[in-house]
Amino acid sequence: MAIIGIDALEGRILKRDLFAPNGRFILAKGTIVSDRCLDILRSWGVVEADVCDDHIPPGEVPSVRSVEGGGLENSFRYMSPGVLRNWFVDLAGERNVISSPKNSPPIDMEGESDILSLESLISQEPGLVSYSPVLGQIIDVIESPRSSASHVAYVVEQDSALSAKLLRLVNSPLYGFPRTITSIEQAVAIVGSGDLMSLAIQVASITHFRGIDYPILDMAHFWEHSICCAIFARLLASRRFRGDDSRYFIGGMLMNLGRMVMMERMPRAFCGALSSAYGGRTTVDAEKQVFGYSSPQVTAVLLSRWCLPPELAWSVTESRLFHDCCESESTVFRLAEAMACAFGSGFAGDYFVPVLDDGVVESLGLSYNELVFVLKQFDRQRSEIVDVFLGGIGG
Repeated sequence: MAIIGIDALEGRILKRDLFAPNGRFILAKGTIVSDRCLDILRSWGVVEADVCDDHIPPGEVPSVRSVEGGGLENSFRYMSPGVLRNWFVDLAGERNVISSPKNSPPIDMEGESDILSLESLISQEPGLVSYSPVLGQIIDVIESPRSSASHVAYVVEQDSALSAKLLRLVNSPLYGFPRTITSIEQAVAIVGSGDLMSLAIQVASITHFRGIDYPILDMAHFWEHSICCAIFARLLASRRFRGDDSRYFIGGMLMNLGRMVMMERMPRAFCGALSSAYGGRTTVDAEKQVFGYSSPQVTAVLLSRWCLPPELAWSVTESRLFHDCCESESTVFRLAEAMACAFGSGFAGDYFVPVLDDGVVESLGLSYNELVFVLKQFDRQRSEIVDVFLGGIGG
């Protein structure tokens, strides 16, 4: 059996019938794959096939710097099966040479200790609706069984920043529509309530924290990394679960939210935690040492208070706290965070790629070609989606 990726399929003979991810029959056994066939396969999300022979030249393990300079697609196109997974697992724990050079060591901030208990920290954080007056109205209208797309659109239009970003998002590679969507009502109908809620929360969060001005974390870099996590989480979930993946995007986007709150409320102590992490330990472990709790715990409480699905809050928390987590949803977030550190951009406080166990990739049931497909899609989507969220309100 020779399973090869779609980029190397042209002219090959299929060894068995080929089906789309949703089970639809596409091509029969014995078909010679033509250029036209490739267009059909790509449109149905097919990323690999079993062929009668395989002459793909073996790939070599690229360095992180070669990925950064040459782009993901060229670096991984001819990597032999299994090498990518082994290389990525080996990478975990090494200094993140993509993100960290532009972030100098944390600056010690003078003054008395500003450490708060977890209970005090959470009690001082306002509810989600306080982040945006329109957000509460959006939640109400989405949850009303009598609301239509026009009702939701009317509320969304009251927030000019949200309206502009909704139109840009629906016309971005994340959705890939062949024609331009110009009306808010059309956009609302296309993205659905889940994605709309996700977008509203993300825009409100970015806007709420944009006033933070400490020499610890750059806000634009923080959110850029968070967006990379969100893109990877959604892409991985779409390959693994084949269903609604909007909640994975919001989970990836907000998985470092607790760190942002801790930095806002306790800048001096948080700077000390980052200094410890810069010296060679994980940032989560450094947070536990300084505060007695960690940012994933803060994130979990906030997500639960914001009435997001409790399983989402747990999956995001478990992915950061337990290296041996085995739940599929938690594994998606864990792998997304690691891939964002290794292949993405921005910086959210992690100087090293998070540790991955050998079974993380296998536990999701993703093949080598599917992982390469995720990397290529990320490479194509990253800059435009980052600009959708950060253009005009970042930093």
